[in-house]
Amino acid sequence: MYRLLKHKRARRILYLVDRQSLATQTNNALTDNRIEQQSISSIFGVKTFEEILPEMTTKIQIATVQGMVKRLFHNGETEITPGMYDFVIVDEAHRGYFEDKEMTDDEMEFYDHNDYVSQYRRVVDYFDAVAIGMTATPTLNTIKIFGNPVYSYSYRQAVLDGYLMDHDAPIILETEQSQNGLHFKKGAEVTVFDYDSHQVDTDVLSDDIDFEVDDFNIKVDNTGFNREIASYLTKQLDPNDPELGKTLIFATRDSHADKIVSLLNEAFEAADNPVPINAIMKITGKDRHREDHIKQFNNEQFPNIVVTVDLLTTGIDIPSITNLVFLRRVKSRVLFEQMLGRATRLCPDVEVDHFKIYDAVGQYKAMKSFTAMNQVIQSKNINRSIKELYELAVGATSEDAYHEYLEQLTAKLQRKCSRLSSEQINELEDGLQIPDLLGWVRNLQTLTLGELSQFEEEINVLNDYRVMKRRVIVSYDEDQVVSDKPGFGNDGVTTSSDYLEEFNQFVQHAVNEKVGIYVTAKSRPRDLKLQDLQEIERVLVFKGFNETDLQKAWKQEHHQNTAANIISFIRQAALGTPLQDEDELISRAMKKVYNLADWNDKQKKWLRRIESQLRENNVLGPTAKMAFNDNDIFREKGGYNRINKDLDGKADEIINLINDVMFG
Repeated sequence: MYRLLKHKRARRILYLVDRQSLATQTNNALTDNRIEQQSISSIFGVKTFEEILPEMTTKIQIATVQGMVKRLFHNGETEITPGMYDFVIVDEAHRGYFEDKEMTDDEMEFYDHNDYVSQYRRVVDYFDAVAIGMTATPTLNTIKIFGNPVYSYSYRQAVLDGYLMDHDAPIILETEQSQNGLHFKKGAEVTVFDYDSHQVDTDVLSDDIDFEVDDFNIKVDNTGFNREIASYLTKQLDPNDPELGKTLIFATRDSHADKIVSLLNEAFEAADNPVPINAIMKITGKDRHREDHIKQFNNEQFPNIVVTVDLLTTGIDIPSITNLVFLRRVKSRVLFEQMLGRATRLCPDVEVDHFKIYDAVGQYKAMKSFTAMNQVIQSKNINRSIKELYELAVGATSEDAYHEYLEQLTAKLQRKCSRLSSEQINELEDGLQIPDLLGWVRNLQTLTLGELSQFEEEINVLNDYRVMKRRVIVSYDEDQVVSDKPGFGNDGVTTSSDYLEEFNQFVQHAVNEKVGIYVTAKSRPRDLKLQDLQEIERVLVFKGFNETDLQKAWKQEHHQNTAANIISFIRQAALGTPLQDEDELISRAMKKVYNLADWNDKQKKWLRRIESQLRENNVLGPTAKMAFNDNDIFREKGGYNRINKDLDGKADEIINLINDVMFG
């Protein structure tokens, strides 16, 4: 935005978000980030989402989709003209997919995701402006509105380039209950919790019931499982130590989030590490002070652990998050990747260089079968409630639309009535003073719009009436963590032995197929250029292999620490040679380099740069000219000619010596 405005490519820009929290975050970024010693807000006039119209001097307007829909289409004539903005930038442009409906906080005012996408597109199309969509997870809706991506930059590449934080192999937490499930026999007396009345009652089961881990905290409220996970987390986390970073926990629902907060506080107390009352907090769509709490989570020491459901799954950037905990199973890879994205930001204020993932509900295993995020197309009215269909019918702007929604409304009511017992029908007839409820429903399709408008109260009652009580069995059985091993590979569930075997097979196949860079890594590693190593790393990361996970898998399998680099692992897989500790090799090589001559301070500075690049990249290059001309760090400082001159003509000797020690 700064460059577009500075170079007169834009007079005014609209920055569009779908939540007030993201609007606030954007405004803070424009205030906090500095260019040429000034914040963008101080250079250009910025209007926030609360302000309806920009002024003549406004260069950037931040708005929510909801607010712009109201201003353009629901308030009669609008003062906002199609030419008011030259660019419309849409943040989180993946919105509108169907699985795992994340837009559940009270800022979302649309009937469903179809309605959201429709209105969101109306806003984008209203303006005679260039539309730019930004998202980490494009979907079919994104492509339909904005076209194919014009620029892509992957998370993996950003990690390789040092712009985003990588994560360790996920810790797969398994308890006795998650491994074996929960089983209740016919005739057993069980405790049940009613979500509508918030009452606890008892019931006798008419059939055997079995619950697996994907039912946990959804169909069965298993306190023992949650308590055991909370106890385990107290051994991994310390809210009183801000240098260890913060933790975000994903729960299934608001009441589950409350339970996790309570159990964590109890667990820290039992572990003799009590925490302040605001150290562990729930932030969900039902939190009336969520904006203030999000600010505290981002800017203050406490809360250190936050439990959320949907509110913090997308878009919120809090760099100090270094731990993610999955107590909620999601179906959508888009949402899953958005959830992972909450911990990818670099944060110099914490003493970690990666983030950790604790998976207690088999989330990674569930994602294994998804090869891509495909749009799931559903009937546009399938998920609309009775009340929503009624509002669409009475608000219809044409006869055709009215009859379509009226038909859908009638069908929805018929479906609900077919599941009512005779006692429930009698209860509704008495309460609504309708002698024949089923006849009244049948008669709806004959009503005019004016006649239908008189039945809002009856429709609301029928919408809210529960056909069956929403009850869930409560289990108080004790539970115990039986495994917390890291998972490896792209699916996050591969064992260490399988992971190393898959890596060996991949390398051997590449060598047998005579893939050049792998043959070189096997037989002539000193001939590798920096670009070759980067290409090897890119391919291996895509296949699910990386240096850190290989080292951890080796330790887990062989009970032996190793600091071997990726080339050593390739040679071990291809030739069976012992792994070589990279730090030891580099230290040995540089010791010989330092002993080559009586270096002056300027030359020692060059040697330290060489050592630093060697530790960062594993290789420098087969020759001194390639090492110093192909590496940006060296090329920007004069390249081979300058470095060779400063080192008294010994550049070639130094690189040859390093390669001899590193690669034999």
